[in-house]
Amino acid sequence: MPHVPAHTHAPAATGFGLAEALCVLAVAAIGAAWGLSSWQMGAQKAKVQAAREGFVHSLQWARIQAMQQGVDLQMVRATDCKGVGTQASDWRCGWRVITLDGQTLSQQSLPEGVAMLHNLHTDKLSINRRGEPGTVGDSFVFRPLNDLRSQVASIVCISAAGRVRWQSGDKCS
Repeated sequence: MPHVPAHTHAPAATGFGLAEALCVLAVAAIGAAWGLSSWQMGAQKAKVQAAREGFVHSLQWARIQAMQQGVDLQMVRATDCKGVGTQASDWRCGWRVITLDGQTLSQQSLPEGVAMLHNLHTDKLSINRRGEPGTVGDSFVFRPLNDLRSQVASIVCISAAGRVRWQSGDKCS
């Protein structure tokens, strides 16, 4: 019979220790936080873009209506949502397209969490019967409601010739 030594050593431990497992968890948590931050910024950009595109679409629709009907129209800020400010430039409830006698032709609201500000600090944008919008230098800034980061903001600019364009940021160039 083979001889078995009295003192045998346990086999060497394999696998991860507590320190290695904690390091892996910490790296995973940092990666998840970074990914969540990127996802949130992407969601904010999507909401801002949707608000801007909705406004441009409504503006173009109102211009066509003004020409077809041969009447002056206005886009006015909506005030029927919760928490809207009293400032005329605060359009975060959305807007309505109305005739000069107050008849509503359409109404649009903004996605939740998006602010819309009119640079001329008025509660309306006039569109004449020839479909020409606004006044010289009109612009509307769209951004996340509680976030002032310029890389998420978008602006709609209306030129003196009635040309409507949009760009990133909060100033027309």
